[in-house]
Amino acid sequence: MMKQEFRIGFIGLGKMGSAICAHILKEKYQVSVYNRTCAKAEPFVRKGAAVVGSPREAAEKSDIVLTSLMDDASVFEMCAGDDGAIAGLKPGGIHIGLTTILPSTANKLRDLHKENHTHYLAAPVLGRPDAAAAGSLISILGGDSGSIETVRPIVDCYSKKIIPIHGAPGRANALKVCVNYFAMTQMVMFGEVFAFTEKSDLHKEIIFGFAQMILVSPAR
Repeated sequence: MMKQEFRIGFIGLGKMGSAICAHILKEKYQVSVYNRTCAKAEPFVRKGAAVVGSPREAAEKSDIVLTSLMDDASVFEMCAGDDGAIAGLKPGGIHIGLTTILPSTANKLRDLHKENHTHYLAAPVLGRPDAAAAGSLISILGGDSGSIETVRPIVDCYSKKIIPIHGAPGRANALKVCVNYFAMTQMVMFGEVFAFTEKSDLHKEIIFGFAQMILVSPAR
């Protein structure tokens, strides 16, 4: 399929979802959007999207559906069941899950899609909403290689880099958890270092200098 032929469904228009969806619309895809708070969907109508009344309807009108939701529970709420996105996708359709969820949740979604003869790709992102607005997210794509290649033109719309992780989609979410853990432990470490700096009557500028040397070290 050429990219203009893809019909896209987008479910979840929070800060991240809105920014990502806007980039997809700029590429002139046919997009159907769903959000529990209808008012958040209205600006996308002016950009050319169609608003639908349920996750299932968004998927029924789409070849590929993206979900950008809060957590594991909200993903199942929007995707499973008779009115969920999975039930609406036609055989061969692809679901791109942007939400940071547990690896086991991603693999369960894959299994639900298999029963429906559709495909699930985990696609957690690295970056804040401002990076999403700039189209400079890093996307981790986990799942079967054929589906990853199919959706690349869409993911390219909002990403500066794509990291493919072939195999179980949960592996992509595991990598996102690892990256988050790196970030959290760094914050804790720097907090403790600077607290010790103050108690030891050292100038913070000295520690900043050493921190910069460590962070740019070739040994990292």
